[in-house]
Amino acid sequence: MTLTVICALLVSGLLLFFAELLLPGGVMGVLGAVCVVAGLAGVFMRQGFGAGLLATVLTMVFAVVAGALWFKYFPKTSAGKRLLVEGEAAEWRSYDLKYAELLGREGVCVTMLRPSGKVQIDERRYDVVSEGDILEAGTVVRVIEVEGNRIVVEKA
Repeated sequence: MTLTVICALLVSGLLLFFAELLLPGGVMGVLGAVCVVAGLAGVFMRQGFGAGLLATVLTMVFAVVAGALWFKYFPKTSAGKRLLVEGEAAEWRSYDLKYAELLGREGVCVTMLRPSGKVQIDERRYDVVSEGDILEAGTVVRVIEVEGNRIVVEKA
């Protein structure tokens, strides 16, 4: 194994580790580990134990320093701002908080409710369920219950 191939394996292995941060799934990380191990094995075989040990330590130090710099500066870049969430997870909701304002409002069935379907309330369509009744399209309905993203209607 030539020195160029060894260097290429080590560099590509470290790059694949950092690609794993952007494309999680494990494949890039495993490929990166295989490349780094193969590169370090090449150093051990070609240069001996001392050089192999030094290459291993230098690779680990470089990976730690590069990782620390990555985590410090990547969130401040434009790509980092697009990929990372800025805010607390406690504030996340899987539904629109304005759904609670629909309670008591009336709308018209856009599709047949059997018992779920679509209703239009104030120029906006919502996925709703009826109380078990099958309602034809065009039926006027009233919102009687809102629980999270579940909107329950009855015939008005």
